[in-house]
Amino acid sequence: MVKNKQDQRFIKSQQRLYAAFESLLRQKDFDAISVRDICNQAKTSRSGFYLHFEDKYDLVKKYQDDFITHGMQIMQANAPLGLQAIFEQVLAYLNTDGAILAILLSNHGSIDIQAQIKQQLRRNAQDNVFPTYHLQSATPIGQRYLTATVSGAFFGILEEWINSGQNETPEQLIQIVSTDVIPVINASDLLK
Repeated sequence: MVKNKQDQRFIKSQQRLYAAFESLLRQKDFDAISVRDICNQAKTSRSGFYLHFEDKYDLVKKYQDDFITHGMQIMQANAPLGLQAIFEQVLAYLNTDGAILAILLSNHGSIDIQAQIKQQLRRNAQDNVFPTYHLQSATPIGQRYLTATVSGAFFGILEEWINSGQNETPEQLIQIVSTDVIPVINASDLLK
């Protein structure tokens, strides 16, 4: 049977599996969740699961890919408004439709998955954000460390926001970083 990814039954089945996985992640750590758990929670057969995903890692990868695709659309639509607008929109999307990714970035996630997300952030910064905003170091080594710094800082902010309960709105978080974090770093002797 050929999978038709536009078929509403296929889409609803995949959404049910994502919802089951999200529910399980809220109860236990990623490493403790099995495909059987996901199928039981979604009330679907293992063969139904395997129509969509190879394993739970593939489920996460496809979820991340969908999130990144939407994130790129956000970036393109908001590019004229600047990085702050892009970050606010991406955080808002994460806050509303990125629950699985948010949980995976939390203490319930997997270190391996978090490493993959960090790597994706680095690639996205290098391939999309930097060229769009003409962020270029004078040397290749400088560019490599610029990429590590920007993506690492963004990941650290996301991780802290998520682990502390996402209490701030995306706008508040951006405001805090803009007014309470970056000026302190710039004014300190930290990098002098």
